[in-house]
Amino acid sequence: MMRYLLLLVTLCFTLWIVAVNVGVHRAPRVGSVHERDEVLAQLRYLGPRMHADLGADMQRLFPEGEVFADVLYGLAWCGLAERAGAGDTVRAHALREARWALARMERPHVQAPFASAVGLPLGAFYHGWRAHLIGAIARLDPIDTALHRRWNAECDGLAHAYATAASPYLPSYPGMAWPADNVVAMAAVALNDRARGGAHRGAISGWLDLVRARLDAGGRVPHAWDPLRDRVHQGVRGSSSVLMGAFWPLIDSAFAADQFDRFRAAFLTERFGVPVVREHPSGEAGAGDVDSGPVILGAGSSATVVGTAACRANNDVFHAQELDATCEGFGLAMGGARKRYLLGALPMADLFLAWGRALRVPAEATNSPRFLRWHAWSAFALALVWAPWWWRWFRRAKRAHR
Repeated sequence: MMRYLLLLVTLCFTLWIVAVNVGVHRAPRVGSVHERDEVLAQLRYLGPRMHADLGADMQRLFPEGEVFADVLYGLAWCGLAERAGAGDTVRAHALREARWALARMERPHVQAPFASAVGLPLGAFYHGWRAHLIGAIARLDPIDTALHRRWNAECDGLAHAYATAASPYLPSYPGMAWPADNVVAMAAVALNDRARGGAHRGAISGWLDLVRARLDAGGRVPHAWDPLRDRVHQGVRGSSSVLMGAFWPLIDSAFAADQFDRFRAAFLTERFGVPVVREHPSGEAGAGDVDSGPVILGAGSSATVVGTAACRANNDVFHAQELDATCEGFGLAMGGARKRYLLGALPMADLFLAWGRALRVPAEATNSPRFLRWHAWSAFALALVWAPWWWRWFRRAKRAHR
C-alpha cells in the first residue's frame, strides 16, 4: 500500500510539473486581442460569483476584501471597455457591471469598517479606490453629467485633504496609514486634474514634495506609515511597491520612472528560472502576512500577481509578459470561455489578474519568455523523483533475465 501511495504522489507531482511547464507558454501576448478575449473570459467566470456575493466571502478573509472585490471587478470591466472601442457591444455591458460594482461598494455595511481621517470621513483607502471607479465610469460615459460632477466633487475633497495635511500619508483606519492607499488616491486626483485642465496641480505638486522628503535610504516609498508620529512603521515591501507602481505613472512620469527602476533592482528576480517578485528587498528576509499572501523562497504571491499591472503601467511589456507567464503556469489556468486560476480557489487573485490585464499598454509584446532554466530544473526534478522507480524496474528486469 505504501508503494502504491508513493507512486500516486509521484504521478501527481509529474502531472503538476508537466501542467506548469506547458502553462507558462500559454499566457496571451501582452497588449494583444487574444489577451483582451482572455480578460473577457475571466470576467465571464467572475461575474456570476460576484453577483452571488463573492465580496462578502472575501471580506471574511481580508480586512478590505469586499471593497477590493467590487472595485477591481468594476475597474476590470472599465479597462476592457476602453480596449474594446466605442462600437463594441461589450461596452454597454461593461458600464452596467461597473455601475453595479460602484453601488455595491457604497452600501452602508461595506463603508462601516472605514474610520474617519482629517477631511476624509471614510479614510484614504476607501476614498481613493472609489474615486478611481467613479472616474473610470465617467470617462466611458461622457454624457452622464451628474456622474462627472460627482467625480469632480470626490477629487476636490481628496485634493483639499492632501493640500491641508502635514503628511502625505493620510490614515485608512484610526492611527494606521499605508502609502499605497494614498498613491491610489492621488492618482485619482491626477486623472481628474488632467480632465479639468490643471484644477489640482498645486495639491499634487505639494503632495509629491512631502513624499520625496519621506523616502527611505534607498530612495523608495515604505510599506506602512505611523500617521501619529509621521514616520515609517514598516519598510519597503514588494506587495505595496507593485500596487504603487501601477499608479505612479498617473501622477508624475519622472518620479514613476525612478521608483520603477528602484523596484526592478530590489524586487524583480527568478526562482529556479521562474520570474517572480520578491516580498522583501534583495538582501533582506521576512515572513508573509495578509498583504503578501504566501511567501515562497522569498517570492511574494500577491506581489507577483500584481506585478504584471505595475509593469504594464510603466510600459515594461517584457517583464509584464514574464510575470503573466508565471501566473498562467503556476495558476494552472483552465476554463476556456470562463477562465479561472487554481480551480477558482483564490478569486481575489483572479480579480487582480483581470484588472491588471485590462490595463492598456503602448505596444504588443514581441518576445515570449522561454523558461529554459525552469524546464531544465523540472527535468532534473522528474528524474530525481522517478529514479527509485527506474532503479526498481531495472533490478526486476535484470533478475528476470538471469
